[in-house]
Amino acid sequence: MILFLYGPDTYGSGKKLNEIIARYKEVNKSGISFHVFDSENHNFDDFRNAAGAVTMFEEKRFIVLKGLLATKDFSERFTSWKNKDDMPKAKDVICVFHEQGIDKRDEASAWLLKNAQSQEFDILTGARLSKWAKEFIAKKGIKITQGALYELLSITGEDLWMFENELQKLRFYKGGEEISREDIGIFLRLPDQRHIFALIDAFMENNKPKALRLLRAHIDAGDNGHYLFSMICSQFRNIAQAQDFLERGERDASKIAKATYMHPFVAKKSMAQARAFDKARIKKIYSQIVDFEIGIKTGKTEPQAALESFIFAG
Repeated sequence: MILFLYGPDTYGSGKKLNEIIARYKEVNKSGISFHVFDSENHNFDDFRNAAGAVTMFEEKRFIVLKGLLATKDFSERFTSWKNKDDMPKAKDVICVFHEQGIDKRDEASAWLLKNAQSQEFDILTGARLSKWAKEFIAKKGIKITQGALYELLSITGEDLWMFENELQKLRFYKGGEEISREDIGIFLRLPDQRHIFALIDAFMENNKPKALRLLRAHIDAGDNGHYLFSMICSQFRNIAQAQDFLERGERDASKIAKATYMHPFVAKKSMAQARAFDKARIKKIYSQIVDFEIGIKTGKTEPQAALESFIFAG
């Protein structure tokens, strides 16, 4: 069996993936047949061996592949792998592809869309986002005024991970009492994305004093550290996606924007920034981002300290 979870809403697809994994682990306790391949661990031969392994146990093999269609070598080898045609009907192996931005014209993506059980996760906007947020707070039993909810959504936008994190902090701050619009202003302020581009430009130019000065200007202005880190991480992911399209020969920003769900201006800027990076540096930055994200989400690192370390490490 092959499952294909894709789309720019990583919150929705991530929650779905975790649900599928949890159901598997409820039945298969040992975890001996559970494998995860991602940007740091994407050797195709290891994946092929895991998919074709013969096990003494009754457990089904469960394989998760995160963001590997954007990896040229893996994508090409998967496309040319003849045994992949047997996987959709296989009863002893479950293979889950988890992707953010895909090009549906790409051969590997097209094959998965045709042969896998697919589910697309679009970015929630407008009325759909508002409806989701209201259902979320009702499910969690959180008290918040309508004005405060709309103010929070105007800041977090499509970032549902940030919405949940900030809402939980506000809930703790209020001790279960109703969250007001004034409470939002205590914790959150929206940074200007143009300034984020300037900070990243300074980072790419290896101008660490300028990058650090711009970062501290954001902090001094009251910009929320969690959101600031989220915006910077998001833009580096945009750069990585743009670089992948550029390597394929795609130079049309509007096509890249459509395929990745970026705003056209963001796609154009990401293309320009992608030209300043080589593949090795992108990989290094991704590794650093993952490490810092884990530190922030587990409470081991404060966002400002993570960002400063990220600038110096770059």
